[in-house]
Amino acid sequence: MKALPIIFIFILLAPIALASTLYREDFSNIQSQTFNLQEKDAISVFYDNTTAEIMLNDVYPEKSSVKLTLFIEDAATPQYVSLKTNANLYVDINKDRVKDLVIRAHYISMNNTILSITPIKADDEINNPQPAAGTAEKTAEEPQTTKSPSLQTGIIITASVIALGLIIYFLLRKKH
Repeated sequence: MKALPIIFIFILLAPIALASTLYREDFSNIQSQTFNLQEKDAISVFYDNTTAEIMLNDVYPEKSSVKLTLFIEDAATPQYVSLKTNANLYVDINKDRVKDLVIRAHYISMNNTILSITPIKADDEINNPQPAAGTAEKTAEEPQTTKSPSLQTGIIITASVIALGLIIYFLLRKKH
C-alpha cells in the first residue's frame, strides 16, 4: 500500500522525463549543423577534445527569443543566456579565451526552434579581428571605471528604504 503513491508519482512524472531529446554531435570535422529543437531538448557538442551541452530551456515566441543553458566541461556552474532570432552567440567551450563555436537562432516559435552551430577556426576574423582602415591598432586594454547602473539603483533603493524606515519610526515614536 505504501508503494502505491510512489508508483502514482512515477507514472505522472514519466512523460515529463521522456519529453526531451538529446542530440549528440561531433564538430571535429563538420562545417555547420542545424537542429530543430523543442523546449527542454539538448545538444551534446564534442569539439577540440571538449564536451559541452546546450539545452533549450524556455521559448518566448512573442519576444522572438529563447533561453539556453550551457553546460561547459569542468565549469563550476552552467551559463544561462538569451538568444534572439538571427543573433549570434559565441562560445568558448575549452576555456582558452578563444571562441570555439557560434550558435545562431534562425527561427523561434512555440512548437519548434531552429538553431545552427558552427565551429570557428582559430585563425578566423572573429578570434583575430583586423583594425579598420585608417585606425591605429589598440595594443592594451584600458581599464573601465564606470559604475554598474544596477549597483547604483540598488544603493539608491537601500538608502530610500532606510530613510523611510527612520521617518516612520520617529513618527510612531512621537505618537506614543
